[in-house]
Amino acid sequence: MPDLYRIHLVRHGQTVGASTAYVGDPPLTPLGERQAEFTSEELVNLGVTSILVSPLFRAQQTALSLVAAIGSSARVVQGLREIKLGDYPGDEAAGRERPKIDFGEWGGDHGADFSRGAIGGFEQVLAATRGDHHEDVAVIAHRGTINVILDHVAGIPWDGEMRHLLANCGISTLEVSANSVSIVEANMVSHLPEDLITR
Repeated sequence: MPDLYRIHLVRHGQTVGASTAYVGDPPLTPLGERQAEFTSEELVNLGVTSILVSPLFRAQQTALSLVAAIGSSARVVQGLREIKLGDYPGDEAAGRERPKIDFGEWGGDHGADFSRGAIGGFEQVLAATRGDHHEDVAVIAHRGTINVILDHVAGIPWDGEMRHLLANCGISTLEVSANSVSIVEANMVSHLPEDLITR
């Protein structure tokens, strides 16, 4: 195990219904599958040897190309799931100018509770990779989850804001040592052709 290694946080590919207010756990669109393939190639080039993934289908589907490429199964971490939206009608109908990480008003997850769960999931990722044989690690998750992790690493307490409007299959990279975690880059999309960049 090197003294430093990197965790690459990847938002899942574009999903069916993403342009509307989808519910449930939809599959990837054909475009989302192409995003996942390009992202798999990039992660292999970055030296990823291990994969951790959300329990949701769209994240696991995004991971399939990478699983095949590196010949390693993906470990499911429950705390990496996305925030539950409840009956949220969409940002415009709710009067939100930007997405937020709080849907308790509509019967979904309260943001502070979700934040604690996502941070717990990230701590599981660190526990599974620090001191082990891994080189670089891919974590396939969701926009809300990755936003919470990035804020946590930056020392920003939960306040409901979604600071990073992450692209589908955008890569946010963390550098990890025995005693610290730092952000290297957020929402890198240079591996995707321009016509495959979606949010």
